[in-house]
Amino acid sequence: MIKRLSSRSALTSEITPPMALAAVFAVMGAGAALLAALTAVFPAPLLCARLMMIIAALAAMASIFKAARAKAEGAAPMGPPSEDLIRRAIEGVPEAQFDIAMIYLNGLGVDRDAPAAARWLIKAAEGGHVKAMHELGGCYLMGNGAAFDKRRGMKWLKKSAEGGCVEAMHSIGIIHQNGLCGCDVNEAEGIKWIQLAAKNGSNESRLALGMCYLEGRAVPKDAARGFKLVRESALQGLAAAQYIVGRCYQDGHGVKRDNGKGIDWISKSSDNGSPEAMVHMAVLCLEGADCKRDPERAVELLTAASAKEDHLAMLMLGECLLDGVGAPKDPAAAERWIRKAAAGNLPEAQYKLAMLLSFGEEAERDPCQSLYWMEKAARGGLAEAQYALGLAMRDGALAGAS
Repeated sequence: MIKRLSSRSALTSEITPPMALAAVFAVMGAGAALLAALTAVFPAPLLCARLMMIIAALAAMASIFKAARAKAEGAAPMGPPSEDLIRRAIEGVPEAQFDIAMIYLNGLGVDRDAPAAARWLIKAAEGGHVKAMHELGGCYLMGNGAAFDKRRGMKWLKKSAEGGCVEAMHSIGIIHQNGLCGCDVNEAEGIKWIQLAAKNGSNESRLALGMCYLEGRAVPKDAARGFKLVRESALQGLAAAQYIVGRCYQDGHGVKRDNGKGIDWISKSSDNGSPEAMVHMAVLCLEGADCKRDPERAVELLTAASAKEDHLAMLMLGECLLDGVGAPKDPAAAERWIRKAAAGNLPEAQYKLAMLLSFGEEAERDPCQSLYWMEKAARGGLAEAQYALGLAMRDGALAGAS
């Protein structure tokens, strides 16, 4: 099982959302299946500045296309664009152009085609469609369907925000607050946009603002006010906020400690799709802490979280399959999940894979690959990997693997 993790370097704009999801646990320290290790993930005070940075980065990356996907899945036509939709788009109707862009951006009944989506977004944005401006800004900032262009990306986000798009306000705030997408950190500018988005009804910004008050980031620290804001977002169904509310109750952060309420909120967050909450509930099921021991349910939760690209869940699932906990032993599947977690830059998974490739009976031994993954884990700051690599260098054990 995973040992307590060492601290990590700050996030950068190059970190992808799945990597950041793993980092929520990896930066603060997490155990693979030990309750004590999981509770160390968020040491008191619960929401330290490091966690705030990670969750904010997550919100920034995830929110860039959030509005468009909700729009496309809920309102845009499914399947290839109809002749009528194409006709109206060609005639210059921005709403039709935006609908076509969403169809291609999200692969709704057609092959996903980000460049085609970006071309239609340009037309819709130039026609004054504020949500298209937001999505186009995201395309430029994420290099999705268009070449990365920070200047154009921020220009379109600001035009969208000035037109009243709260998603754009939120994105601008989080980008400035965390220095994402090539922008410098500007917390004063970031909090201004986050407050504006929250005032205009953005649940994501209400959560981000609550986190700022919980930790005193860019605003005076006020845990009670922060908890209230996060809880408001949680009551609106935001899974990430529900998880934080649960942790606040468990740690008495901004609210009177109540472990039972904490578990209820974390369970609700898990049911609503939060990978972090799924991993948390999986650990409880494995240990039989605060709930009946249920390894089979734990594996179900880890499988669901892994499907959401949570790399810690992948590693834990791989370890369960290696040990036959909650599911029959399946060394081949276990190695696949651990490899996927390692490829997602989770140092603990890289270390585990290196050990499997050197000593494990479950995987074919490969000294060269083992060295490769051990070096990556060591460079990622994992003390165990650094120690193992140092011993190997001292003893000259790398000669045959180089």
